[in-house]
Amino acid sequence: MAGRHDCDVVESDVARAKSLLIGLRVKIDNGGNRRAQVYGQALVHVAGLLPTSLSIAASDALLARGVRADDLDYAFRDLQRSAARCRTFLDEPSPVGEMADSLAVACSILSDLYRMRFHALKAVHPQRSAAADQAKMSVEVVEALVQPVERNGRFSRERQLAA
Repeated sequence: MAGRHDCDVVESDVARAKSLLIGLRVKIDNGGNRRAQVYGQALVHVAGLLPTSLSIAASDALLARGVRADDLDYAFRDLQRSAARCRTFLDEPSPVGEMADSLAVACSILSDLYRMRFHALKAVHPQRSAAADQAKMSVEVVEALVQPVERNGRFSRERQLAA
């Protein structure tokens, strides 16, 4: 019975991660390049906070690379709590509401990425593959959103500081 429950959890998490990316696409389509840039900056900011607790470089935190399974699970839960906390400010007037949205989205993207990396290590075989595929899609989205930030040099400086 536990094995079936684990499969259900993985399938639910993969579906949630897919749904998040679809919703993100809609937000970016409606908000344009400016929205994508804001999300990219928020991703860099949130990823910059993770290395302290995970003992990894900011660039690795951004892509959930080189993180042990226990740390992936811890970071997933921490990012979920952070996203929920940010969402409590969504109804605030601009710019607080906009900042809360960008940080909540960044935390959600990264929490799903960390969760998919965790499942890719720990789930049973068929679900490992699905989780790894979803992690790859999430990484591609993160890289696309962060690329303009990297070009502006912000993330490059953060990488140097973290190294």
